[in-house]
Amino acid sequence: MHMSTSRLPQFARQVTQQAPVVVSFFGDSITDVDRFPGGYGGASCREAHYAQVFQRLVCREWNYPHVLVHYFGISAQNTYEGLGRIHLLETVKPNLTVVAFGANDLAHHTLPPAGTAHALELIFQRVRGSLGSEVVAMAASTGGPLSEFWPIVEPLFTAQRTICAQQEVPFVDTHTELLRRVEAGDDWLRYFPSQDDCHPNDEGHRLWGEMLFQTVKAEVEAEVTATA
Repeated sequence: MHMSTSRLPQFARQVTQQAPVVVSFFGDSITDVDRFPGGYGGASCREAHYAQVFQRLVCREWNYPHVLVHYFGISAQNTYEGLGRIHLLETVKPNLTVVAFGANDLAHHTLPPAGTAHALELIFQRVRGSLGSEVVAMAASTGGPLSEFWPIVEPLFTAQRTICAQQEVPFVDTHTELLRRVEAGDDWLRYFPSQDDCHPNDEGHRLWGEMLFQTVKAEVEAEVTATA
């Protein structure tokens, strides 16, 4: 009897059966890649971007070369503004959509945490319903503990975690992992160019890509175990 607890059963079946899979990365400036020269979301080159890190790890783990990545990032957009362009993802028919908003909810185009949660809920519903795509969410990337926005970041992350749990969307909590590392003696500036810059450097993108991969891998393993 199939009793899978995986939240990504479709993706799991595709990679384990060596079927081609399309992954769309949908977010703000950190996912804004290839729209203009030198635009890699804070990474030094396209290959260092977290989506490429994730793609390489998937290919290596399952000896699987059929992962096609598409970028749908626009700088300075908050989570709500992303709703207005979900239809663009229809052009690539993604099997998995990685949602990565939040930094601009704190600044530029401010949203209250409840607004972020509601916008995410609508994004999840439309990605699953209209596109037929499974979905994973990344924690927002914010400035560091010495940035001006630090006092207001926790309500944003709480809103993201809560709505992901309610909607059964895997949540890649890079924020909590960064805090754990800093509290253990690591340097925030290992992952970001400054305390005020929310764009990860190459090391930050490597962390994002690896944590995304580990989250997805756990979902694949849950499906494989259930169908064994």
